[in-house]
Amino acid sequence: MGASVVAPGCCGGKSALRRVQDRALSFKTTNIFYFANLGKKPAIRRPWTPEECAAIKRQLRRFLIMNITPGKADCEKCLSAEPKALKNRDWKAVKYFVKNRSYELRKK
Repeated sequence: MGASVVAPGCCGGKSALRRVQDRALSFKTTNIFYFANLGKKPAIRRPWTPEECAAIKRQLRRFLIMNITPGKADCEKCLSAEPKALKNRDWKAVKYFVKNRSYELRKK
Protein backbone atom coordinates (compact mmCIF):
# COMPACT_ATOMS: atom_id res chain seq x y z
CA MET A 1 0.00 0.00 0.00
CA GLY A 2 2.92 2.37 0.61
CA ALA A 3 4.13 2.38 -3.02
CA SER A 4 2.10 4.21 -5.61
CA VAL A 5 1.28 2.36 -8.79
CA VAL A 6 1.75 4.36 -11.97
CA ALA A 7 1.11 3.20 -15.51
CA PRO A 8 4.37 2.68 -17.42
CA GLY A 9 3.64 5.37 -20.06
CA CYS A 10 2.26 7.98 -17.64
CA CYS A 11 4.66 10.76 -16.58
CA GLY A 12 7.74 8.69 -17.36
CA GLY A 13 6.91 6.13 -14.66
CA LYS A 14 7.56 8.59 -11.80
CA SER A 15 5.37 8.83 -8.77
CA ALA A 16 3.58 12.08 -7.99
CA LEU A 17 5.86 12.71 -5.02
CA ARG A 18 8.97 12.23 -7.14
CA ARG A 19 7.65 14.64 -9.81
CA VAL A 20 7.07 17.29 -7.13
CA GLN A 21 10.55 16.73 -5.71
CA ASP A 22 12.12 17.02 -9.16
CA ARG A 23 10.17 20.21 -9.87
CA ALA A 24 11.26 21.72 -6.54
CA LEU A 25 14.89 20.84 -7.20
CA SER A 26 14.66 22.27 -10.71
CA PHE A 27 13.07 25.44 -9.34
CA LYS A 28 15.84 25.89 -6.77
CA THR A 29 18.67 25.45 -9.24
CA THR A 30 17.40 27.28 -12.33
CA ASN A 31 14.93 29.97 -11.30
CA ILE A 32 16.53 31.45 -8.21
CA PHE A 33 18.46 34.01 -10.23
CA TYR A 34 15.42 34.86 -12.32
CA PHE A 35 13.38 35.70 -9.24
CA ALA A 36 16.26 37.49 -7.56
CA ASN A 37 16.42 39.95 -10.47
CA LEU A 38 12.71 40.77 -10.34
CA GLY A 39 13.10 42.95 -7.23
CA LYS A 40 13.09 46.72 -7.08
CA LYS A 41 15.78 48.72 -8.77
CA PRO A 42 18.34 50.19 -6.41
CA ALA A 43 17.37 53.68 -5.35
CA ILE A 44 19.44 56.55 -6.64
CA ARG A 45 20.45 58.61 -3.63
CA ARG A 46 20.47 62.34 -4.19
CA PRO A 47 21.53 64.63 -1.36
CA TRP A 48 19.02 67.26 -0.28
CA THR A 49 19.97 70.78 -1.32
CA PRO A 50 19.62 73.64 1.16
CA GLU A 51 16.79 75.09 -0.97
CA GLU A 52 14.86 71.81 -0.79
CA CYS A 53 15.37 71.55 2.96
CA ALA A 54 14.23 75.12 3.50
CA ALA A 55 11.13 74.60 1.35
CA ILE A 56 10.09 71.50 3.27
CA LYS A 57 10.76 73.15 6.62
CA ARG A 58 8.60 76.13 5.59
CA GLN A 59 5.68 73.99 4.48
CA LEU A 60 5.81 71.08 6.93
CA ARG A 61 7.20 72.74 10.06
CA ARG A 62 4.35 71.57 12.28
CA PHE A 63 5.07 67.93 11.43
CA LEU A 64 8.73 68.39 12.30
CA ILE A 65 7.90 70.10 15.60
CA MET A 66 5.28 67.53 16.62
CA ASN A 67 7.39 64.53 15.44
CA ILE A 68 4.60 63.32 13.15
CA THR A 69 5.09 61.82 9.72
CA PRO A 70 2.94 63.61 7.11
CA GLY A 71 0.52 61.77 4.87
CA LYS A 72 0.34 61.76 1.10
CA ALA A 73 -2.06 64.70 0.91
CA ASP A 74 0.17 66.86 3.11
CA CYS A 75 3.25 66.00 1.05
CA GLU A 76 1.46 66.78 -2.21
CA LYS A 77 0.35 70.16 -0.81
CA CYS A 78 3.98 70.88 0.01
CA LEU A 79 5.05 69.93 -3.52
CA SER A 80 2.41 72.16 -5.09
CA ALA A 81 3.30 75.07 -2.79
CA GLU A 82 7.03 74.83 -3.62
CA PRO A 83 7.18 73.60 -7.24
CA LYS A 84 10.55 75.16 -8.12
CA ALA A 85 12.49 73.92 -5.13
CA LEU A 86 10.98 70.42 -5.09
CA LYS A 87 10.65 69.75 -8.82
CA ASN A 88 12.87 66.62 -8.70
CA ARG A 89 11.20 65.03 -5.66
CA ASP A 90 8.04 62.98 -5.29
CA TRP A 91 5.72 62.86 -2.32
CA LYS A 92 7.38 59.78 -0.82
CA ALA A 93 10.78 61.50 -0.80
CA VAL A 94 9.24 64.44 1.06
CA LYS A 95 7.52 62.12 3.51
CA TYR A 96 10.67 60.19 4.33
CA PHE A 97 12.70 63.39 4.60
CA VAL A 98 10.35 64.63 7.33
CA LYS A 99 10.26 61.22 8.98
CA ASN A 100 14.05 60.93 9.08
CA ARG A 101 14.54 64.52 10.18
CA SER A 102 12.06 64.21 13.05
CA TYR A 103 13.77 60.97 14.09
CA GLU A 104 17.12 62.77 14.14
CA LEU A 105 15.68 65.54 16.28
CA ARG A 106 14.13 63.02 18.66
CA LYS A 107 17.50 61.29 19.17
CA LYS A 108 19.21 64.51 20.24
